[in-house]
This record gives sequence, structure tokens and C-alpha cells, in this order.
Amino acid sequence: MFRILAKFPVQDGKIEEFKMIAAKLVAESKKEDGIVSYSMNVSTSDPLMIAFFEVYESKDVHSRHEKAPHCTTLFPKMVELMSGDPIIEFFEEV
Repeated sequence: MFRILAKFPVQDGKIEEFKMIAAKLVAESKKEDGIVSYSMNVSTSDPLMIAFFEVYESKDVHSRHEKAPHCTTLFPKMVELMSGDPIIEFFEEV
């Protein structure tokens, strides 16, 4: 399994807009073959930090996901609402 933890700092006043766009991304991503789990989460210590926990059958599935139309159209809209760079960590199950 290939896993990702992606954390996105969101601009103050933009969190609801970000969550609406991100919810569409999550819903479409869950329809993709090879995605085991894909969820949006709000930090309990920072309400402006949104984290995505993503589990893929393989690294290749993730590569395909990044090229999916919902990713290439929705992700840039999410970036516009961020207050800084995302923190993305990649993991392989052992």
C-alpha cells in the first residue's frame, strides 16, 4: 500500500470555500479504481489546517490519480485558497 498525508493551511475566511471544493475532490477520488481510502480531515488544534489521508493500492495508482480530470481542475482552485505551501508526506506500508 502507498499512503499520503497531505496538509493544507487555508486562508482565514476561506475555509468553507476550500472544504466545498475539497469535498468534490474527495467524492470523485473515491470513485477511482485502486484508491482504498481518501478522506478530508480538519485539525483539532488548528481549524485552518485541512489534512487528507490517502491510501492507494500502489504508487502507480497515485500517479494515475494525479492526472485525473477532477485533480487537475479542482486542486488549482484549492491552492488559490491556501495561506502557505502544503506539507505532503509519502509512506509505504511495511
